[in-house]
Amino acid sequence: DCETVGGRIAHEHGYRYVRQIFDGFCEIEEDPLSVNHRRHRRAIQQGFNPADIISKDEDVEWAEYQIPKTRRKREFLFNDPQWNSMWYLIRHSQTPHLPDLNVTGAWEMGYTGRGQVVTFLDDGLEYDHPDLQENY
Repeated sequence: DCETVGGRIAHEHGYRYVRQIFDGFCEIEEDPLSVNHRRHRRAIQQGFNPADIISKDEDVEWAEYQIPKTRRKREFLFNDPQWNSMWYLIRHSQTPHLPDLNVTGAWEMGYTGRGQVVTFLDDGLEYDHPDLQENY
């Protein structure tokens, strides 16, 4: 039983049992309130690896000390001098009748297009231009 064995090992080494991850795999974390916590902290300060200490227990086949990492979303800032003229990417109050691709909304949701190939085929014909409108 992971909870029983994991709980015993955690208590003996100054940790607390958190949860079972998979069958036979437990997560434990430091417990500053544990009676064994100071002894364990001293061992780490003296250069002992926490995973090596726990691995010596006969019920432990493998242990790894993991350092939590935080992830944060990075903002993308660009300085394209032509940005304001790209009506197809962002709609302006001057051109509310023109469609846009809503890319800024997609960017805000975290979509970047990384790994994607996009092709725009433009025939260059502006069918609603006054010179062509009657003949289109």
